[in-house]
Amino acid sequence: MRSEDLAGLIGGLGAIVVAAFIVKASLEYVWRSRSLKMRKEMQSRLMDKFGSAPEFAQFLETASGRQFLETVSAGPTNAHEKILNSVRTGIIMAVLGLALVAVNGIAPSESRAAFQICGLIGMLVGIGYIISSFVSYRLSKAWGLLTPPTDRP
Repeated sequence: MRSEDLAGLIGGLGAIVVAAFIVKASLEYVWRSRSLKMRKEMQSRLMDKFGSAPEFAQFLETASGRQFLETVSAGPTNAHEKILNSVRTGIIMAVLGLALVAVNGIAPSESRAAFQICGLIGMLVGIGYIISSFVSYRLSKAWGLLTPPTDRP
């Protein structure tokens, strides 16, 4: 296999991975915004149903109210999982960027700049994710969001 063919193959695979990452991030954004919108609508309807805050507080003290509150607050709130996903994404993006920079050496001269730019962008995005996950870990730990494995359900 010629080096130009290999460079094209790796570049094509890199473009597919980046496109898949963008689609995944877009879908997650749409899901979260719809979930937030539905939650706000439900809360406003519930507040309309109850005439005052004391009535709502009495409802929350009942078994049905506690069950409702658990349902409303359910969601992807596991800090460990979020941090791990961020680290995983960062490593994948950084390695992909590094691969594109490495392909720069065997790529045809007219496409070397594109490989280098895409590779550097991929590495910087990956490093950004890793830094973000480190900051999230430190803040979650400081705020008490990280519980020992024995305390989690």
